[in-house]
Amino acid sequence: MKRYEVIFLPHAERRLDVIEAYIAEHSSPAIAERFVAALTRRVLHLETFPFRGTPRNDVEPGLRTIVYRRTVTVAYVVEDAAVVVVDFLYRGEDFGARARR
Repeated sequence: MKRYEVIFLPHAERRLDVIEAYIAEHSSPAIAERFVAALTRRVLHLETFPFRGTPRNDVEPGLRTIVYRRTVTVAYVVEDAAVVVVDFLYRGEDFGARARR
């Protein structure tokens, strides 16, 4: 079975920090840390099944998304040997609108 390297773009890493800060502020730092750690583990599983996400060619060619716990949408692109995570959208943010900005 082919394995892909999972790469988080700097923007995606910053978005994880924003999500963690938001959860920590509205809940607790411990809950926020556990949530982001579990989300990161889920994304790292894309190394073995990167094409399971929903194609979003309407937003950008090659873009795919998966949803985590019905609160975070993970946007990524599958390349030859890597899965490139480009963004995390929290609680219904519109990827199309963010991409157009």
